[in-house]
Amino acid sequence: IVSESFSQTEQVVVPADLSFGAKVAAAIDQAPPADWYWLLHDDVIVEPGSLAGLLNEATLAEDIGAVGPKVREWPSLRRLLEVGLTITGTGHRETGLEPGEPDAGQFDRARDVLAVGTAGILIRASAWRELNGFDPNLPLFGDDIDFGWRLNRAGWRVRTAPESVVFHAEASRSLRRNRRGGVRPRVGERRSAGLYTLLANVQASLLPFMWLRLFFGCLIRSFGFVVGKDFHAFRRELAAMLT
Repeated sequence: IVSESFSQTEQVVVPADLSFGAKVAAAIDQAPPADWYWLLHDDVIVEPGSLAGLLNEATLAEDIGAVGPKVREWPSLRRLLEVGLTITGTGHRETGLEPGEPDAGQFDRARDVLAVGTAGILIRASAWRELNGFDPNLPLFGDDIDFGWRLNRAGWRVRTAPESVVFHAEASRSLRRNRRGGVRPRVGERRSAGLYTLLANVQASLLPFMWLRLFFGCLIRSFGFVVGKDFHAFRRELAAMLT
């Protein structure tokens, strides 16, 4: 589809076996200079005016490093998936939304958040360069929260732009995408990404305590999964902890 829609000079081809973050970095390195980078997944549908909505919010202040749209589910169209992201103390991704929560305008006020998803994120080029992009240790999952957390730590703000709307099919999460872009699957990789994000962003003085808390927390959780005979969850939790 891209080849049919754009000339060869407008395309950047990168190796297929790179991680998501490495692919974005390779494309940016080869692309012409720009002030902003807009990341779109292959399973995202953009509502007209989405980019304008992101730019309207992003250009309000010089310290805004990234802005994310309101993300709705495809094909239901009305269900909210993301309007900003955070992470729990146990390393689980948190959207602050109820399962299947419809969009009734309750999040139509722009606000500062810890992070926004990469499906439709608008990133200031200077902020991207300062942080050297996404963490290469997160090949497929968790890079959105880690990047937003690092932006906040570096003094940048991350904002939501509810006036911008995109629809996301979440093909990887729902296992509807057979290809993973060359990234090899690993047991417990989502959970592992959450644990890594906490450890990578905690204050250095608190790192040993965080490591011990997560280690023993994972052990207790794994034991609970065994007792509950959820052996798939036990395998994921144990693999994430060991990773």
